[in-house]
Amino acid sequence: MENNGPVVVAIDDNNDNLVVLKAFMKDAFPGAMVFFATNGKNGIELALLKNPDVILLDILMPEMDGYEVCRQLKKDPNLSHIPVVFLTALRDDKKSRIRALEAGGEGFISKPFEEAELVAQIRAMVKIKAANERQLREKEDLTVLVADRTAQLEKELAERKKTGQELTEANRALKENKTALLNMLEDLNQEVKARKSNELALAESEALLIDIVNTLPAGVYRIRVAANQPLLYEGKLNFSYDFISDRYCELTGRPRSELEADPLLTLKLIHPEDVNAFIEENRRADLTLSRFAWEGRMTIKGQVLYGRIESLPRVAVNGDKLWTGVFYDVTARKLTEDTLMRVNQKLNVLSDLTRRDLTSQIFILKSYVELAKKQSAGLEPVLEILQKIDRVVRSIHDISEISKDFQNMGAKSPAWQNVNMTLLFGLSHITIGNIQHSLETEPLEIFADPLLEKAFQGLFENSIAHGDHVTRIRVWDRETPDGVVITYEDDGAGISPERKVQVFLRGEGTRTSVRSLFFIQEILDITGITIRENGEPGKGARFEMTVPKVAWRMTGDGA
Repeated sequence: MENNGPVVVAIDDNNDNLVVLKAFMKDAFPGAMVFFATNGKNGIELALLKNPDVILLDILMPEMDGYEVCRQLKKDPNLSHIPVVFLTALRDDKKSRIRALEAGGEGFISKPFEEAELVAQIRAMVKIKAANERQLREKEDLTVLVADRTAQLEKELAERKKTGQELTEANRALKENKTALLNMLEDLNQEVKARKSNELALAESEALLIDIVNTLPAGVYRIRVAANQPLLYEGKLNFSYDFISDRYCELTGRPRSELEADPLLTLKLIHPEDVNAFIEENRRADLTLSRFAWEGRMTIKGQVLYGRIESLPRVAVNGDKLWTGVFYDVTARKLTEDTLMRVNQKLNVLSDLTRRDLTSQIFILKSYVELAKKQSAGLEPVLEILQKIDRVVRSIHDISEISKDFQNMGAKSPAWQNVNMTLLFGLSHITIGNIQHSLETEPLEIFADPLLEKAFQGLFENSIAHGDHVTRIRVWDRETPDGVVITYEDDGAGISPERKVQVFLRGEGTRTSVRSLFFIQEILDITGITIRENGEPGKGARFEMTVPKVAWRMTGDGA
């Protein structure tokens, strides 16, 4: 074999790797015969045909990866003696190496190839194959020898049936078998004890987990959807229950037996007007294999309650989709929210009426001030006092306008809003002249107060009012471990270091309330969004708005 060179079969779906490998082999082993296959199936067939000294096998391949190919090779009695060396791109990937050894591999060669490592591995594998073949031959010879010897013994036993040696030999064999049997029974007994101990520990762990689940305020369940089957079929849910907690039965008002017998029972509990939203959210989550979340009315024990259901998917080894979820009764929270909303509405009406009356009185007061100015012509001290009164009246009017903006804050529930579209809405209320703008936040959506449009409008107006020489505004986003950061940047004068915090305090900003950074900060804070100024003075303002993980998504990830 050494005179002719080793026979090698290389299996790799990357032709470039095969070309490099062939070059190395020809250089290291001039007489080597190298055969290629670009997939596992062809590689197995090629190995059967060429009976190589070693098989070089890539791990990552389509259809059948290297681990499966190796298992198939080791299953075949005609190929199991041929050493398999895995080609891996990661030298320290312990997990991949362990998997390769478990699949039956004998060695590893790291990519890119090193000639010394390749030569050493090939020579070692050639020796291993030769040893394996010797072992096979010895086994075959031993089988023949045992067969011959057995025939001889049978003949001898037939001749010595009547002698006492036959009985002595039989008794000896019986004793040996008895000892072996006793040893086997002892081993089985130990194995049974160990298995029972493991089963007991597993049962205790399962019992503890079920106890913990049953003490939760939410009901817990897990449903199973058969492999390659949709969660929704012809408008109906298509699943079976794997687990239902006691609390889930309590919340739905139905025993476990009824729920398991009729998987659609939970759907029947949903209020007719909320069923479509529930079904659509199921369809979306199933298609995208992402978190399911629904909240709505349910009729349980004759009462209309508010429930919330959330679940996460996982694909089992057999391809089934497993949805583990929780079911909450959020009636108390919903009623509290509705009550607060009604209170806010009443307070807004009262605030609006008060502001209107105040605005009317301010108008009257300003009229009297103007009349007093005309009648006090030439009386400079009086005019000076009247001008101070006029400034106070204007300040009161500005405060009234600010209260108008704050009156609407939190009046409506937060909602998912497309950032790019909301920025455009904010721009539509103002004129920015020749200032260029670049909005690069598609397809980002964030969960924010409906006044988000006012907040974005305020940022644009701040650039116009304070940027001095702004020619360009840019808005973009980037994902971080804490969520997503929306950056608003202009190329104006910027903000000095000592004022980076002060600009967000009450009283800072311009006279118009929507341009107040304090007001913008308050709008964003309703849903946990923070804002800070991080620009470089002289190069422009840079506002970074950090949106929490749960308050952002990309279009298509949510309903």
